[in-house]
Amino acid sequence: MASAGDNNLFTGPIGEEYDFLPIICPNIVTLTTNLGATVAAWRPGVALRGLEIGCGTGTSTRSLLSQRDDLSLLAVDASPAMLNQARENLASYAHAGRVEFIESDALLYLRALPDASVDLVASNYAIHNFDHRSRRELFAEILRVLEPGGLFVNGDRFALDDHDLQLASTQADVRNWF
Repeated sequence: MASAGDNNLFTGPIGEEYDFLPIICPNIVTLTTNLGATVAAWRPGVALRGLEIGCGTGTSTRSLLSQRDDLSLLAVDASPAMLNQARENLASYAHAGRVEFIESDALLYLRALPDASVDLVASNYAIHNFDHRSRRELFAEILRVLEPGGLFVNGDRFALDDHDLQLASTQADVRNWF
């Protein structure tokens, strides 16, 4: 996820069956609800333009949009399988013009945006997939595209820089969940 040339970890069965996440990681439900509530409470009554990094199947996108009627989102994800699910899950929001789904590497997409072009950037359980160097660049790009006084809200944990150690740690977590 660090760059467009890297292997996308969310293709194949993982991307196609990602809605299992709340079963194996129950705290994702709390993170998702809190993400939407934080955005809902910010600048009440002001129409907002937002960007969601790593929208996945649309679970966090739904939380954001359902808790804030005056929010429109650009929802970015690099996994076509997950975006297809998000489009299906949130068809009514897309039809109403409240969300546009974008297939892209998040960092590449951010680099292409103009300075101060969004009111808020949200992400939930996605940025942990970036290595340390890429996260630093991602955060710098987020700050650049936010309007002055804009909001960045992130519900997440962070990965280890060593890919093999991170994979082993994640696999151990999954084994413990079952």
